[in-house]
Amino acid sequence: SVVFSYMLLLYLNKFVILFLYCDEMKKRNIMKEVEGKQQELLELNTQLKELATTDPLTGLKNRRCLQEKIMENIELSKKEHCSFSLLLIDIDFFKRVNDTYGHPIGDAVLQELAMKLQVETRTQDLVARMGGEEFMIVLPNTNKEHARVIAERIRLNIDHGSWKHARITVSIGVTTYEHDDNLSKLFSKADDALYRSKKGGRNCVSVS
Repeated sequence: SVVFSYMLLLYLNKFVILFLYCDEMKKRNIMKEVEGKQQELLELNTQLKELATTDPLTGLKNRRCLQEKIMENIELSKKEHCSFSLLLIDIDFFKRVNDTYGHPIGDAVLQELAMKLQVETRTQDLVARMGGEEFMIVLPNTNKEHARVIAERIRLNIDHGSWKHARITVSIGVTTYEHDDNLSKLFSKADDALYRSKKGGRNCVSVS
């Protein structure tokens, strides 16, 4: 009976160890599964955030993201006493493109312009589609004169560049942050500058 009790004890110990081992394996599997689900949720959240801030036609950032970026630059400018500038870009006579070639070609022109604007800008700049045929570029750490030079270079390259579908020109309004500006005022100043470019014959740059 002593031998039997000892054998039974060994068996029970083996069983307990096996049970604990299996239980630990199950825990590990569950933890791995949970971690996998968490990673999937993080990736899904990133994708949703990207969709919420991206223009579906051009792949550029949308107006919502643009406004957030401008607000960030306003706060940074207040804190570090630096300037930033905005370029408001509008395609000249875009309605003619749609009327002449159709809306699919009009969309293709918007996409092509979006790519050209990204090529023309620096890594730290933000290119966004405002809506319709209007685009805006945020130029951090850029004063008014530098912004005007950048805008003129962009205008010339668009005017004289090659186009796959239909040639276009753009009018550009330039404005630079000043200490009392808010988001609304910056948009208003950029609009005013763009309006002067339109009134001035289009395919030109005006500074507010």
